[in-house]
Amino acid sequence: MLVLIRSCVLFLVCCFAASAQVAYSTDCQVVSIPSGTCNITVSGTNPTLVIHTALAVGGETVSVSSSQAGTVSQIATFSNGAVYNLATNCIIAPAAGSTTITVTASINSARSEVQLFTGADQTNPCPTGDAVTGALNGSADTITLTPLNLGANDASSAVGSAGSVSTLDNVSPWVTPNYTYEFTGPYDIAAGYGLGTGSIVTYYDGSTSNEAGMIAIHIKAAGAAPTSGVGSKVKKLLKLDSL
Repeated sequence: MLVLIRSCVLFLVCCFAASAQVAYSTDCQVVSIPSGTCNITVSGTNPTLVIHTALAVGGETVSVSSSQAGTVSQIATFSNGAVYNLATNCIIAPAAGSTTITVTASINSARSEVQLFTGADQTNPCPTGDAVTGALNGSADTITLTPLNLGANDASSAVGSAGSVSTLDNVSPWVTPNYTYEFTGPYDIAAGYGLGTGSIVTYYDGSTSNEAGMIAIHIKAAGAAPTSGVGSKVKKLLKLDSL
């Protein structure tokens, strides 16, 4: 009898402790001159917000704040000081509800994409050490990156920019496998995401002498909460086991 009870407990724990799949939910965009906002409704289980920013000029920094509770963490920056100036922030465990995201550029202006993901780890959803960067300079028109330590239930998110100078404006960047935002003009920006372990790619079209940069980050999956009622069933079995 005791062996049977313990086997049942192990079955329930193993079946319901697996990771949930990170999923993309929705997005909004911010134009900052030098500060701007967008509104997004945070909902779903284990949410996290990713804020990708393309800044207008080299040496510029960005600050991010939220009207709701949540911890802002800068994940990566990547800049060549002239053409592309990128930053990615994450808001850890954002509170549910209507949320105003404020993005402020330190010098001039910026353009940002705010993405909401669910199913993410609530302690360290976007590990800084797993972020990767890449650049191109010449006739190539793609950058392909894979964030470190991706698992089958994780996701990746990326931003690319082809610059802030006139000769590289209007090069129409976009991101695959899943595109969420693209703006063509001064400080071009494209953002998107991928699910699972695959690479993520930014494309640049319209120039034979492209110069561009990209950041890709890892969004780590959370462990799934036990199915409703499972916790109480485990407690009852453990109580029987102690008799």
